[in-house]
Amino acid sequence: MKVSMFYCEGKSDKVYHVQLDKVLEGYVVNFQYGRRGSALNSGTKTESPVSLENAQKVFTKLVNEKQAKGYKQGADSVLVIPQGNFVKTEVVSEILPQLLNPIEDPEIYINDDNFLAQEKIDGERRIVCFDGEITQYNRKGQLIPTITDLKSAIKDTCVLDGEIVGEEFFVFDLLSFKGKDIRNLKCEERITLLSTLSFGKGITRVLTATSLLRKKKLFEHLQMNNKEGIVFKRKDAQYVVGRPASGGDNLKFKFYKTATFLVSNLTEGKRSVGLELIDGSERIFMGKVTIPPNHKVPTVGTLVEVRYLYAYRGGAVFQPTYLGPRTDVDMKEVTLKQIVYKSEEI
Repeated sequence: MKVSMFYCEGKSDKVYHVQLDKVLEGYVVNFQYGRRGSALNSGTKTESPVSLENAQKVFTKLVNEKQAKGYKQGADSVLVIPQGNFVKTEVVSEILPQLLNPIEDPEIYINDDNFLAQEKIDGERRIVCFDGEITQYNRKGQLIPTITDLKSAIKDTCVLDGEIVGEEFFVFDLLSFKGKDIRNLKCEERITLLSTLSFGKGITRVLTATSLLRKKKLFEHLQMNNKEGIVFKRKDAQYVVGRPASGGDNLKFKFYKTATFLVSNLTEGKRSVGLELIDGSERIFMGKVTIPPNHKVPTVGTLVEVRYLYAYRGGAVFQPTYLGPRTDVDMKEVTLKQIVYKSEEI
């Protein structure tokens, strides 16, 4: 059971998705919301699985509450009783994503003809599998609800790697085509094959540049348009799961810095929370961040993504901006090693 709603009034253009999904132990009600075209916040109305009858009551109550506030149902709402749409929390996919290591000097890779460049997308990682039906996995390999209708946008059996931003899937790599695993092909060959595929509404191929001149122009374009950053991939590299300890064939340069933090406390009477990172066996306080009105204040223990201008060793992050919760990372990744310090402090 799925309902997609929208709210358009004045300067507001928001969406709200609700799903009633079957899990192995019963049924759950999940939701996603936010400004159209941006990364959506997500949550659940059932902390643990419940009976179908109770789930339907929770689902109906939530939909009615939103409609009472002016939300209207979209054309893609499907009001049917679920028949085995399993949503699991354990790792269920053998196709895990290839991850990137940060770099400090993009000029090296712009001028290295062994590397191509792509736009870095600021969204949530997705591996999308299509074989007549759509299946989506997050960066931890967990099967997740499909909140966007991509089925009609894909024509060939394939596995795509990309990121979801709002209701748009930005694809930057092709892992399987017509039932054949092509992760052993060179990166440039996979992306060339990806360029031959036709996609409909809801899927966009990221900007890619292979020549030195085009890489320079892409870098300048992304920087001028306030994009998140740029990615460099070795042209002859195969698709290898995970991330090397340092360096590697897949690298990223961000025009601004971000990190995932642990919410350590709530500021009484204010919309701000304390941030911590892990350093060995210790937790390091990294300052506070204000939660914007369009975001729900996260609870203590939640993992959140925060953008910051810079940081000094031994101090808090400077000018933090709250981006939203992170549900696709583990505590082991919430370390002090994420932080990029001002050059004079390194």
